[in-house]
Amino acid sequence: MKPIAIIPARGGSKRIAKKNIVDVCGVPMIGHTITNAINSGVFSSIIVSTDDNEIKDISESFGARVVARSEELATDTAFEIDAYAEVLDQIKDAGDEAPEFFCGLYATAIFLEEKDFTGAYELLRGNNETGVLMGVSEYPIHPFKALASNSNGFLEMVHPVECKMRSQTYPKYLASNGTFYWFKTEEYKKTQSYYTDNMSGYILPHERAVDIDNPEDLEWAIKLMKINKGEQ
Repeated sequence: MKPIAIIPARGGSKRIAKKNIVDVCGVPMIGHTITNAINSGVFSSIIVSTDDNEIKDISESFGARVVARSEELATDTAFEIDAYAEVLDQIKDAGDEAPEFFCGLYATAIFLEEKDFTGAYELLRGNNETGVLMGVSEYPIHPFKALASNSNGFLEMVHPVECKMRSQTYPKYLASNGTFYWFKTEEYKKTQSYYTDNMSGYILPHERAVDIDNPEDLEWAIKLMKINKGEQ
């Protein structure tokens, strides 16, 4: 049985109004993500979890299946990971079989390519020990270089010893990049967490892992999309 993709897309975004469906080079944000997921051929179904009728209509027009997101999970303080359980419960209630694997896919992950979906899926499926596989990227500036303001208003080193070491000696650090999280369904049911003892990472380059949280991010994403299309 092929895996499914679940895209959590509530309607109440604050920093970017209607972020999940904002226009990006003539296509709603979520439309890019749905299209890329469908074209990968990895999934049996792309399911959008939303509380918003406009997101629902747009998602369906791009070929996704839509399930209603409860009010409880559509607030500013709700976590996307809980929306996956709601979708899986609805699949069970409909009498359908839950897939062995599913992908929690962010609507803003518009630069993912077919090889990212297929590569991550094969990586998870080929490792019996891994329960969660998240999209990760390297830090552009290593965390050992972090500075923070102190009580006197001056900057101080967060890692005073490591900061002074040669950067060639730094360990390789990775961070979740807000693109996707793959799960073995049974593992998700046990933990309902991204951060498990048996998680692994699928490394994405920064140009395919643009996290769109504010207007500046959106502006950069649009520029990058135009460059990719040869329009700049």
